[in-house]
Amino acid sequence: MTSQFSSESYEVYRSAGDFQWLHDVLQDNCPERAVPPLRTTISLDATVSEYQRFLSRLVAHKTLRTEQSFIVFLTGTIE
Repeated sequence: MTSQFSSESYEVYRSAGDFQWLHDVLQDNCPERAVPPLRTTISLDATVSEYQRFLSRLVAHKTLRTEQSFIVFLTGTIE
């Protein structure tokens, strides 16, 4: 299996809006797929846990993990 990533590690910073962008784009681009929900929370700890849960579910999904928007979210700049 070949990797879709050009580097072994990346350091990116993501805002709540970036996570919402990813969720919305995946829903638009993959209407036939069940995109995991992205719940908003009040506490920072709960929000971080929710983002980790969301990303883990995307990585585990055979189709969604290969979506270009997900790869951009993990490795690049969101415009």
